[in-house]
Amino acid sequence: MSGVSGSNRIQRKDFMQVLRRYEKEVLRNIEGYVRVETSGSFNSDLSKMDFGDMDLIVLFDTVEDKKSLKKRLVENFKKLSDDLIIPFESEKYRGKKCYNSGELVTVSFPQPNGSVQIDNIIALSEEELQFKKSFLDLPAEKQGVILGLTKIAVQENGMELLSSLNIEKPQVSEKEEIEFSLSSTELQLRVVSKENKERKIVWRTKEWDTVLQILRGYNLDTSFEDLVSQAESTIKTDRGLKRVVGVFKSMVSVKSGEVGTPKGENKIKALKRIEKLLDN
Repeated sequence: MSGVSGSNRIQRKDFMQVLRRYEKEVLRNIEGYVRVETSGSFNSDLSKMDFGDMDLIVLFDTVEDKKSLKKRLVENFKKLSDDLIIPFESEKYRGKKCYNSGELVTVSFPQPNGSVQIDNIIALSEEELQFKKSFLDLPAEKQGVILGLTKIAVQENGMELLSSLNIEKPQVSEKEEIEFSLSSTELQLRVVSKENKERKIVWRTKEWDTVLQILRGYNLDTSFEDLVSQAESTIKTDRGLKRVVGVFKSMVSVKSGEVGTPKGENKIKALKRIEKLLDN
């Protein structure tokens, strides 16, 4: 059983057929809907034959902000029949028709093996869709490393990195420092207090090419193990290594439902490997 919905796993052979039906019977009837893209391990791991849910990036053309749009989606889903948007079966959320959290709205939809959880990841522009797809199509372990490498990029490369990206250098005091912060939504530049870690966003973008420019010293089109080896030989400071490990461990964890599964075992191996960065 999967996630908040308590739905069943879906086979790869059924995935696109279910997606086409979901788009036809649900998404196309929502005002402002433009198109949908698959995301996550369905794209990144072609050897994977079944999935706990369907991660979809859904593009809307609307003047609404994301909060208002998601509220409208929730109301829309609630009005649909129970044989189209199936009430959740999980113990915690039993009977709910949808779950609104962060960047997504989750529903349960019919599939050959009962029901499947669908995570509708919302995008309000083509640029945002492509940014999310570029990040979310990476395996979770590589996401964790890339988050860490982006976080320490200014610390490791100096202020000339900002100049190379045509980003105006923010004014900072001796008690502050500058860092990038990457998420599945956007890339931010922040001024951070060294004393209380208070953060102020001074610049942001949804252009994935900027992330690639920041990490141009790394080959990102490689395995997790090779990317960690690159970091091991490239990061100049102990603080940089510690921050990469810290960011990784804050993002990659073995959830209760993953214990004893191949996914959980892979995460355990990745955590052990990343911690070796501190052994040097």
